[in-house]
Amino acid sequence: MKSLLWVLLLSIVTAATFGASSNVVGVKCELGVYQIDTTQAGKKALLYRDTVEFVQGVRTEGFFAGFSTEIEFGKIDTGSVSFTVHVVTLGHQANNYSKQYMSPYDLAARLEPIVGKNGASYLLTIKPIKKTSIDTVGCGYVHYRTGDFGVDASTHSDFYYVKMSHGDYLWKGAQSLFEDRYELFSKLNAFTLPGKYATYLCPCPIRSVIWDKRFYTMVDPVRGSIFTIYTISSNSTDPMTLLLSAIYKNYGYAPPFLAEGFAGYLSLSAFDMKELIKDNKTISLDSLVAPGAYLSDDPRVADLNA
Repeated sequence: MKSLLWVLLLSIVTAATFGASSNVVGVKCELGVYQIDTTQAGKKALLYRDTVEFVQGVRTEGFFAGFSTEIEFGKIDTGSVSFTVHVVTLGHQANNYSKQYMSPYDLAARLEPIVGKNGASYLLTIKPIKKTSIDTVGCGYVHYRTGDFGVDASTHSDFYYVKMSHGDYLWKGAQSLFEDRYELFSKLNAFTLPGKYATYLCPCPIRSVIWDKRFYTMVDPVRGSIFTIYTISSNSTDPMTLLLSAIYKNYGYAPPFLAEGFAGYLSLSAFDMKELIKDNKTISLDSLVAPGAYLSDDPRVADLNA
């Protein structure tokens, strides 16, 4: 009975806390990431493509194919938009790229070449599609804005949460699991690089993050940031996100098929895989190796195959 009353109280407080925002001006865009084949001029392979809604004036962070990206839209009107893109590549010798754009709708802005690990060359495209009104009622938080998130320190990762949310009351549960898994994984791999991570236990898909919509997480090893959803009804807070960030930081970038499979080494994926085999739901490994294929297949099945 006490647990039920606690949940009801938390729900009431949460609803009151999250209901202060309103509709804001935004823009719907299509993002694309390509790897340029340096042996064949002009040939490129699509690695990532998705549509994202950006809030005007909110700096939005994401991680793609070995580089961290920040995009912020300034002017948004009916004919064109202006925005700034800042890219930092993953690695001990990071490359920085920054550019401002004024673009009409349906015309893709291009940032290239983005030079990553072992000289790999990438192309980032941002195509504004239309001006839109974004409903931020219940989810108007910005992770870098002062006062939106509180924080509690831990050994390997500081945990950020919205006050009086699920993360505020139960962050220690996530902390224990994250720290235990990290300690074991770190010993197995003999990690030596210092530094801490920042794990955000978000009450909703906040608009200052470009989410991986397969699992609603975002891991940015360049900035040491990890974003998950942590609520009563939805929970993507898995220590695999911390291990994935550590893999990228210590070994450099690898395709998601390899990096995410490695990050799941300590999970129950072997048992889950046996269940998929029984149900005849496995995916050919050859099909997952093709550029972009792993990210476009059924998320749960593809992740277990990795």
